[in-house]
Amino acid sequence: MTTVRTCMALTAAKKLAVLKADADTAFVQAFIDKGVMIYVDQPPGHGDGTDRKMLLIKALYGLKQAALAWFEHCRKIVVGLGFRPSDYDPCLYLRQHGEELEMVATYVDDFLVFARTTAKANSILDELETKMKLKRQGEMSFFLGIKIEYDQNDGKITLTQEAYARKILTRFGMTTCNGYTAPRSMILKTYGTTAVNHRPTKRLTDRWSGR
Repeated sequence: MTTVRTCMALTAAKKLAVLKADADTAFVQAFIDKGVMIYVDQPPGHGDGTDRKMLLIKALYGLKQAALAWFEHCRKIVVGLGFRPSDYDPCLYLRQHGEELEMVATYVDDFLVFARTTAKANSILDELETKMKLKRQGEMSFFLGIKIEYDQNDGKITLTQEAYARKILTRFGMTTCNGYTAPRSMILKTYGTTAVNHRPTKRLTDRWSGR
């Protein structure tokens, strides 16, 4: 998230154009390391009538090597276009043309392309599409569950997570709860020593911690 916020701050300060795209069936585009031999059964309806196995050449979803194979495949392509990985975050790539800064930020199969103009951002996507299959999604509006409202002329960006908040409320059956604008400490109530079911809270904290 620090990388995303930093990119947004630079975008607002420099009034950059931003386009979003995602890789089409990303993992399947990546090749498996030739030193790794993985065999699979012939898929139903496409066999040759024998019990011979098939050698995987490209990654498949669910394969433990797939994510790394895609990362390395993507990195090779972007670096090959003249970008360099950020020293801070290997999923952020930078390219300098004089005083113009161009950036490609990736999160698994999601891409954000930053450039001086929309035409230049589209040109970068054109470069990427010569090496991988992409689905262009136009100007950024959502990224990693964050709603992004961007006024390029004013250099103003607003990030909100209303959709995520509503999802959490729905999950815990609180869509009809009363809303408050005051800090939490001002609306807390004491319920004595009545036993409390902490399981919903534990599910929420486990989700935050990635468990």
